Amino acid sequence: MLQTSGAALLSLLASFSGSGDWPQWRGAERDGLSHGVAWTAEGREVWRAEIGLGYSAASVADGRVFTFGFDTATSEDVLRALALADGKELWSARWPGELRANQHEGGTLSTPGVAGELVLTCSSSGVVRAHRVADGSEAWRRDCVAEDGVDPGYYGFAGSPLVADGVVYVALERACALEVASGALLWRSERLGFLYSTPVRFAPGGAERLAIFGQEGVELFALDGTHHGRFPFKQDERHVNAATPIELPGGELFVSSGYERGCARVDFAGAAPRARFESKAMRSKMAGGIFLAGGVFGFDEAVLKALDLDGNERWRVRGLGSGALSGGDGKLAVLSSAGELVIARAELGGFSELARATLFEEGVCWTPPPIAQGLILARNNRGTLVCRDHRASGGVGPT
Repeated sequence: MLQTSGAALLSLLASFSGSGDWPQWRGAERDGLSHGVAWTAEGREVWRAEIGLGYSAASVADGRVFTFGFDTATSEDVLRALALADGKELWSARWPGELRANQHEGGTLSTPGVAGELVLTCSSSGVVRAHRVADGSEAWRRDCVAEDGVDPGYYGFAGSPLVADGVVYVALERACALEVASGALLWRSERLGFLYSTPVRFAPGGAERLAIFGQEGVELFALDGTHHGRFPFKQDERHVNAATPIELPGGELFVSSGYERGCARVDFAGAAPRARFESKAMRSKMAGGIFLAGGVFGFDEAVLKALDLDGNERWRVRGLGSGALSGGDGKLAVLSSAGELVIARAELGGFSELARATLFEEGVCWTPPPIAQGLILARNNRGTLVCRDHRASGGVGPT
């Protein structure tokens, strides 16, 4: 782990007020963007830590980083809390895990979600756990396979817990809503088939809804569990809907899948969902993209692309593999599958690279890098987490 100088450490600690946190999958507003904090294209590495095998992104809240990984030495899933300032481990919680070789070397898949004094995880085997932020002690657990009769299937569950307003939503063959404080079941849906995507909460037509991107398409629910229909989006039995839908203005979602399926812009505000367009312009296999600067930015298989809201391709960039990205402050933070962090302008007029740094020499990088308070946290699947300082204030200088 890299050592942080005393002055730099004090500067980091002074800035960690909670504003600009990234407390769950896709951030505070669940859109893959940082909000309210300026950050720079150039940055420098502050620390790195080993967090276990997997693809789970880090979550950041109140000066702590929460990570989820698989310990190959002990065959355990491990939830860790690290100090955001220097990466030192504050506590860890462990339980027996499962290494699925069909998961591209395996490891954990979902991202922790922080809700007040609790941090929640969902294992690929279907157990939802809540641990106390202060010391890692377990507050409650719910075995959804045993209690709800769900089936992890061939790949296991990959969706992350979505936390909002005292409720945690999980998509584990059934959609379920649990009370954050106790784990009590509020409602569960009928079986929806294998689910790999994270739920999306949005408000088409001003009414709060929950969207679950399942194998048959997008399932729409009211927050009380009432089913409000489906937008079909299936190609064949090989098809996998795994990318998190992207919320667009006006109660619409952008959905995308790999394996030649393509993408669609779907309006959910009317009596029945309708596609504004469908095309093969973007085929996102895994994490999905972001909406920023009036367009959708994401990976079409192994090509980084920008689309406008009519589905027209505005630019493309090759050479980054099947990477992942986040954004904010008018910029994209793109992590190539080979471990390069590329910062570019978020604009539809053309691809404009601002900075590039090699972070990893091994493994693959398919996890979007969180941007919390101007810090970028990137990981590879082998379990190395890198924290880089890109804060606009405090002058970090180039790498």
